[in-house]
Amino acid sequence: MGVPLIERLLAENVRIIYKPHPLTGKRSPEAAAADRAIRELLRADDEKDSEAARLRLQEIRARLDEMSGRHEGDDAQQLRDARVPDRDGAAEWQELRDEWHRIFWASRSTSASTRRTCSSVTSPRWSPTSWPASSRTS
Repeated sequence: MGVPLIERLLAENVRIIYKPHPLTGKRSPEAAAADRAIRELLRADDEKDSEAARLRLQEIRARLDEMSGRHEGDDAQQLRDARVPDRDGAAEWQELRDEWHRIFWASRSTSASTRRTCSSVTSPRWSPTSWPASSRTS
């Protein structure tokens, strides 16, 4: 049941925090196989997300360099020749910079599966006063 559940959650882009018990799979080969499969699914999903982020960061960097005139030469020459975008390009410049920072820092998180948004299901909290009177001790 665990592997199909993880596959469905990944397909729905749900946040997954996988914390198996340290002894998972010690007594059951089936549990060990499921644990390995789940870890592999999460690792593959992380790699897919980080590759997409890397490609988008390169695209953004190229456009920012184009807008600022940074094309060739060493760092000193690029800084000397760089220019701030005109008013028409300022909004695009800021949007690209914001997107670059958002993608960069999200890709540096420990795991893609912990960067997703999550809708969680919680059970009601029980307190001794909410238990039936017959089960309470005086």
